[in-house]
Order: sequence, then structure tokens, then C-alpha cells
Amino acid sequence: MSDSDSVRALLVELVEVNDAFARLKSAADAAPLGDESRRWIDRFLLVRKRVEAILLARQVHCLNSLGMPYNPELHRVVEVVPSAQKPGTILEVLADAYAWTDGGRMTALRMGDVKIAGDQARQAGE
Repeated sequence: MSDSDSVRALLVELVEVNDAFARLKSAADAAPLGDESRRWIDRFLLVRKRVEAILLARQVHCLNSLGMPYNPELHRVVEVVPSAQKPGTILEVLADAYAWTDGGRMTALRMGDVKIAGDQARQAGE
């Protein structure tokens, strides 16, 4: 495995850790928490900020894809949904896409999982 491949693998693992912190925050935001629980969550979120800083320093970027056109180099389509939106528009992001700038070239680090708009008229006629 080359050095670049090793770095890439490590960055993907850090992205997964960052996602785990995001899920923790979402769960905590949805649940009633006491003061002690809130303090623990806040400590975990400080670790998340550190992970995000490491990713940013290594030129790793989370791509906010909602409302953007589907890009086969960055996204995996999980579902096509009948919609009045332009076909191929991302309607829901199930997992964020991440890109890495390595040697001045941006490449997909992790594909995002998305639901996209389909052609409403064509799907209604099927």
C-alpha cells in the first residue's frame, strides 16, 4: 500500500468517526437530557470539533449536496423519488459525500448516499 493509499484509508476512518459524532449529536438533540448527560455530550462534541479540524487541515471537505445535481463521481443513488424537482436533483442525503484535495487534485474520498428526483410524469405513466 502506497503512502497516499495509507493516508486515504486513515482519512476515511476519521470521516466515519466524525459521522458517529454527528449521529450522537442528533440523538442527543432529540432526547431529553439531564445536566450531567448534557455535559458528557458536550465533551464528546469537543472531540468531534478536533476530528473536524484534523480533516480540514488535511484538505478533506464534507460536500453539502442537498438540492444539487446528482454527480456519479460523488454519489450513490439509493432511491429515485417522483418529484416536481428537476430530475437528478438531490432530495435527501442519507450519508454525506467527502472529497479530498491531494496534490492539488480533488477526488472523492467517500461517496455520499442520496435520494434523487425522478421524472414525475414518466414515473406516473409506468
